[in-house]
Amino acid sequence: MEKHFYIGEGPEAEALIAETLERKNVALEARKALIAEYETDGLVLSAWGDGKVTGLSFDKPTSRPYLKGKTRLSDGEHYGYYPKLSTKEGKRLAQKLEAEELTFNLSKFILDKLRLRRRVAGPGGTSPTGYILYHSVAGIVSGKILVSIPGGRENKHGGDPFPEVPAWLREVKESEWLAAQGR
Repeated sequence: MEKHFYIGEGPEAEALIAETLERKNVALEARKALIAEYETDGLVLSAWGDGKVTGLSFDKPTSRPYLKGKTRLSDGEHYGYYPKLSTKEGKRLAQKLEAEELTFNLSKFILDKLRLRRRVAGPGGTSPTGYILYHSVAGIVSGKILVSIPGGRENKHGGDPFPEVPAWLREVKESEWLAAQGR
C-alpha cells in the first residue's frame, strides 16, 4: 500500500501540539476522577481505537450490583465490566461514560484538527476478502507533528479522497519519517 509521510514543525505545529496536550490533560483528569469515584483500577477503552471509555477495569474479579460482563481483558491480567442498565447506578455510570471530556485519542484528535483522516481499502494478506482497511495516523515526537496518509492521490480501490494537506506539513520519505521517531 502506497503511503504519504509528513512532518510538521514551526509555529503551526507548536500551536497544535499545545492544543493537543491540553486536551489530553483534560481527558486524563476526567479519567482519574472517574477511577477515584468508582474505586476502580482502570478503564476499558473502545476496541475501535477512538479513545472512548466503555467500562471499568479491575485487577481482580469484583461484584458490584451496577456492573455486568466480567471480561478478561486482552492483557490477560485485568477484568473489564460494563454498566448494567437495569440499575439506577448502572444508568448513571453509562451516562458518565458518554462524557465528551473522557474520550481522547491523540492520533484522531490531530487528524481531525488537520482534516487529514482517510480510509482506503487495499490488498491485505490475511483478510478473507483479500482487502484490508488502511487509515491515516498521526503523532507527536520531539516537538514535531508526524502524519501518515495511506493510498495514492488517485482513489483506485474506493474510500476517501486524498485530503488537502496544510502547507506547513512537508512531505518526506518514509526513512526520514521513521528517523524522526528514532527508528
